[in-house]
Parts: sequence; structure tokens; C-alpha cells
Amino acid sequence: MQYPTTSQHVSKARIAEYSLWDGQVHVTVTQHTGARGFFSAAMLVEYTDKAMECYMYEGYKRELSALLENGVGMLTMLEWVSSKLNILATGTGSANGTYSDIVLCSNNGKKV
Repeated sequence: MQYPTTSQHVSKARIAEYSLWDGQVHVTVTQHTGARGFFSAAMLVEYTDKAMECYMYEGYKRELSALLENGVGMLTMLEWVSSKLNILATGTGSANGTYSDIVLCSNNGKKV
């Protein structure tokens, strides 16, 4: 998939791996559906030239409960994942103004 990506492009797999910037950035996304239908996700970002980063989202927020009842809780989580992937794919520093493709490398541990 290319930048920018949307929630439709994000894998719904419990664990998915993405590659950006010709493999210089690897992102492991773990998504979870809670017991009551709440959604949460964590992204571990590994860089070849700096320390790892971790982003987390938790769907146990009261304002999201109405959205979950209407079936858009999964969409909310996928939009969050998509927004973070787009941030990572946006050029910074010497790559300012450029962007990277977002490549889905594996889907629940299976190569795609």
C-alpha cells in the first residue's frame, strides 16, 4: 500500500508487521478485541538508526462505548493504526517532504 493509507488498508489480523523506508523501519502492530467488544492496539516501531518506540491505544474510553455499540469500534482502532503508520511514513529531517510506501510484510505471522 502507498502513503497515505486509510483504515481500509490496515490488516485486521491480531498481529501484523509493516516495513517502511526500504526496511529501515519495521512496525509490529498487535490488535486486540476485549471481552466486552472494546478494541485496543499497540505498535512497536524498530528503527535501524535509533531507539525503538512504542505507541499504544486503548479503547476503554467512555466516549467510545456508544461507537462500539454501533459497530465502529474496530474502525476506530484501524483508523488509529493507519494514522500512526502515516506519521511514520512522512519524511522528516533530510527526507522532509517525502514519504515512504507502507508494506504489509506479514499477517498473523504469515508472509503476504
